[in-house]
Amino acid sequence: MRVPNWMWPEIHDEASAITAVNQGAAWAIVVAIVDAAVGSVYLLTVRPPVTSLVVWVYAEAALVGLLAFAISKRSRVAAVIGLAFWLVSIGFKLIQGRSLYLAFLVLLGFIGGVRGTFAYGKYRTASAGRTLNELDARAGSTSP
Repeated sequence: MRVPNWMWPEIHDEASAITAVNQGAAWAIVVAIVDAAVGSVYLLTVRPPVTSLVVWVYAEAALVGLLAFAISKRSRVAAVIGLAFWLVSIGFKLIQGRSLYLAFLVLLGFIGGVRGTFAYGKYRTASAGRTLNELDARAGSTSP
């Protein structure tokens, strides 16, 4: 039995691709929850709260939450948008001089989600092609 690698999952079949997709979606859920929590703490503790910042943080949490849902449904587009969004976020963190340790772990999660969605599509297409070929072979063998 293989131990799953959460930082860089090995993708070798449809099931492992689904695992990578789910891990990517899980990282997106973590980001959405952390964003919502940070926005809530900021809203409750900073006087007066900067409402535009709070609105942005909640909008970001909602966007990443929607991306997490779409990634869990194996959407390649959502996985790529999530990765691009996170790269932009890392860029802002670099400009602000913030620590990037956790950001790079999340980046690996988003990359895993992209890898998983594309691999899932590849394996799904291959299995559909095999099924059609098997049906053609059966139809050909029974016809005169």
